[in-house]
Amino acid sequence: MKRSSFGGVVNYVFKDGKDAKLLASDGVRSNTLQNIIACFNDQASQNSKVRNIVGHTALSFSEKDKHQLNDERMVQIAHDYMEKMGIKNTQYIIVRHFDRDHPHIHIVYNRVDNDGHTISDSNDQIRSAAICKQITLQYGLYMPKGKEKVKVHRLRGVNKEKFHLYATILDVLHDCNNWDNFQRRLERRGIAISFRRNENGNIHGICFTKNGHTYSGSKIDRSLGYNKLVGLLGQINQSQVNQKEYYHYENTHVYQETLDDGRIIRIYEPEISSSDSGPSFGHNIANAAIEFVLQPHDVPTSGGGGGSTSEDEDNEKENKNNKPRKFRRR
Repeated sequence: MKRSSFGGVVNYVFKDGKDAKLLASDGVRSNTLQNIIACFNDQASQNSKVRNIVGHTALSFSEKDKHQLNDERMVQIAHDYMEKMGIKNTQYIIVRHFDRDHPHIHIVYNRVDNDGHTISDSNDQIRSAAICKQITLQYGLYMPKGKEKVKVHRLRGVNKEKFHLYATILDVLHDCNNWDNFQRRLERRGIAISFRRNENGNIHGICFTKNGHTYSGSKIDRSLGYNKLVGLLGQINQSQVNQKEYYHYENTHVYQETLDDGRIIRIYEPEISSSDSGPSFGHNIANAAIEFVLQPHDVPTSGGGGGSTSEDEDNEKENKNNKPRKFRRR
């Protein structure tokens, strides 16, 4: 993280309630916050070309490593990280916070070094991620897997909904050993499942629907893809699956359903690319264009379909990019 003012970040890392402790520093008078800020600013003034003079990195560790991360160890890791990142010959402070269950430290440094040169920030996020992984392995620290890395409290919109869906499905799977049991338990949690079929009519995908929002299992998490679930629950009798039939049609999923009065409707839903983080088939019926396949004695009326609404900004942006074509009723 880069900023243009040392005052804000220094006051933050020593903020009341953070239970902050200064572990190490270099090139600054650390007896008061005002002196720390003044020392940083004095050196930064040597190079007026640097706009974002503040370097700020937070290193967080698993709660499982708390027993081996004393202050000395944290400083050693911080120095190793700085060396690998090229943060050398400059002022810095290393501050530990004790306000969370997991150990974490903040490194604040001057991007104008002791000789007035600029410390590069080129591709710093990519380099930092690679170095953090390297250090984790080097020090034998715990490496979170999959969804363990997710900071749930920071999730919003679609991502938050998908994570809670993921957690519920995993909880249900814990005591299930067949598809019937799996489906019944999900229904009690308000989750419906449906299957995707290929052109030959064979099941090749699974979807989960809750609160009108539908997601492909593999988009929720790779462990919830159809083939993965078959490995846990066994093969499913495809001829007995009473679910929606999905087909492919010009980047749109098309399926038919028979209503109680005998009429058939054909529903068109936009296909979301695999790189999209949103729903795989659209959220609900408002996201799809509906075409009534009328019988000869029915009187056709004009009308339309399509359009979408959203409850949050993430879904709104996604729906604008994937708005389905409109179809006239025949």
